[in-house]
Amino acid sequence: MKKLTKEDGSVSLFVVILTALLVTIIVVGFTQNMLRDQRQASDSDLSQSARDSALAGVEDAKRALLVYRKVCLKDKDSTDCQQAKSILASNNCTMVRDIITLTPSSSQNETMVQQNANVDLNQAYTCAKITMNTDDYKAELSPGRTKSIPLQGESKFNKVVLEWFARRDMPDSNATRYDLPTSIALGEKFSPVEAYPAGRPSVMRTSIIQLPNGSFNLSDLDNPTPTSGERSLFLIPASAMSVTSTNTLDFGSIKKREAVNNQPVSIKCSENFAASYSCRAELKLLKEVNVGEIGYFSILPFYNKSSIRVSIYQDNDLVKLYGVQPLVDSTGRANDIFRRVEARIELGDINFPRPAATVDTDGSICKDFSVTDDPKDYSTSCEP
Repeated sequence: MKKLTKEDGSVSLFVVILTALLVTIIVVGFTQNMLRDQRQASDSDLSQSARDSALAGVEDAKRALLVYRKVCLKDKDSTDCQQAKSILASNNCTMVRDIITLTPSSSQNETMVQQNANVDLNQAYTCAKITMNTDDYKAELSPGRTKSIPLQGESKFNKVVLEWFARRDMPDSNATRYDLPTSIALGEKFSPVEAYPAGRPSVMRTSIIQLPNGSFNLSDLDNPTPTSGERSLFLIPASAMSVTSTNTLDFGSIKKREAVNNQPVSIKCSENFAASYSCRAELKLLKEVNVGEIGYFSILPFYNKSSIRVSIYQDNDLVKLYGVQPLVDSTGRANDIFRRVEARIELGDINFPRPAATVDTDGSICKDFSVTDDPKDYSTSCEP
């Protein structure tokens, strides 16, 4: 007769316990992974929503700047203009909302963007500030497109500094250097577009327009004085090792319609991106620009696209630009996630076409004349 022992079935019980434990570990692991992925997806969505809220603050800042410009261009001494200026100077987080309504806010509450109880989403921008005075003007230019920049400082200035071509402008953003010619021969012709290297800084045409004090006529641009009118300089990038290149130029030394004085100038550029921008040109103005006065600086890149930075100086001291490209700092919120963005705002119409020349064509020009004996065919501004 078989003898029974207390150990019968213990192995099976042990296997069942281990199997149950293993299954539990696997289930818990998968559950944690699912919860983590779900949380990451939710945080990603909320982060994007928070950024959208911050961008809503930027868009409202554009509206606020339009209101500010409208009331102050109409009458800079009006009550509305003084109110807008006071709100800008307050540096409050509600300044954007306050300028739109021209009413200082009594509280620092956030500005709601969207609230949806069905999806448990609450969006707002908690703070949006506008800085009118900035250290520089930044832009990215396409070849053949002129950028006109009004130069107005918070104090007087007599020099404009142009920097251009950053690493991001290279065809290969990982490139560490490029090659430049060591000299530019006097009277040398510009290269054809297809022959100019893609990884080389743009040739820049820079122009300055400074108006005389008092009345001004368009004919004054064709008959400039030593301190007013229009001047242009062509800047050609050259190696920093070149003995003929420079970084300091004077618009006042340019004589219009004199070929000898209007030759392109080679500018020293860093070939290894030692600074944020490879090329730097210091351009002395025709005359000192005082507070309340304005000059116009135009830039036309050739061959390649280029990132630029423009700043103004009084001798060697940096002067802040006043209202040229205001900086908006906006913080957005979506539930408990926050995002902060900064943006530069153009006060003028950036899409307004500014022709680089009276006539511009890639082919020939055909002039079509007509002859008439009827005075009515002439315009009212022309004598028959």
